[in-house]
Order: sequence, then C-alpha cells, then structure tokens
Amino acid sequence: MRPIEYIPVGPREAMELIPHFAGYNKIQGMSLCRALDLPTLPGIIVDPARASVSEVSIAAQTIDPHFYLNRHDRAPEIGTYPQGGYIVDSSELESELAWYRERSRLVIILAPADPLANLYSASALLTPDNVLNVELVGPGFDAGDLSH
Repeated sequence: MRPIEYIPVGPREAMELIPHFAGYNKIQGMSLCRALDLPTLPGIIVDPARASVSEVSIAAQTIDPHFYLNRHDRAPEIGTYPQGGYIVDSSELESELAWYRERSRLVIILAPADPLANLYSASALLTPDNVLNVELVGPGFDAGDLSH
C-alpha cells in the first residue's frame, strides 16, 4: 500500500485493490461494493504512520475542502476499537491522524455524509472461505456490524 491510496472509481480497479488489503474488513467491504458497481462515497485510505499531514490535506481537498467522514480499519482487528463514522472538520485532520497513528490504524477519509441520515446503508464482507455477507439497513441505522 502507498501512504495514500485513492478509493477506486471503477469496478475493475476496485477488484484489483481488494487483495492488497487482506484482513482490513471495512476497506475490503467498501472495495467490494465498488466492484459490484454499488454507490459508494469517494475517498482515500491513509496510513498515518507513513503519510505527512500536508500530503493527506492535499489529497483530502479532492474530496471536500472543509469536512470529511472519518472511518478507520486495522488488520487484524482487535476486540476493542474506537467508534468511527463521524464528521471531522479539516482543521482537526492533524490531531485525528496522530490519534489513529498511535493505535496502528489506517484512516479512511470519505466525502462528508452522515451515516445515520442516509436512506439506506450497506456493508459487504467476503470471508476467507469465499462466502459473501451483505448487511443492508434502512434510515437511522449505520451498516457496519459485519466489519467488526
């Protein structure tokens, strides 16, 4: 993985990204949804241990100049993990990256969207034995239980 990886726009590129993130369930689920040509938010995947704040800030400007939906992932996932899926002001980028760097987590910066205000939320998980699990929930809920 590069220090900053753009989430692919096309299904083919998304399929090529999946093997590079083995064990990162959220990233693989987002890539799988994109590979299936399902609507997903544009964004970047950041390794805060390798990317500078200025590099991330420049890349994040392509998503939105002021606000981001912040998610995170780790492989392997551990039993306790911080809540994700919240809106972050661009001025908080440096402290957010530092916090996740200390916890050895990748940061997923997405276009700003309130996960609880969407008409639906979906998540997909492909297990090591090639079983596809899909979680789809309606208004007021955030799909994400599969990726924990």
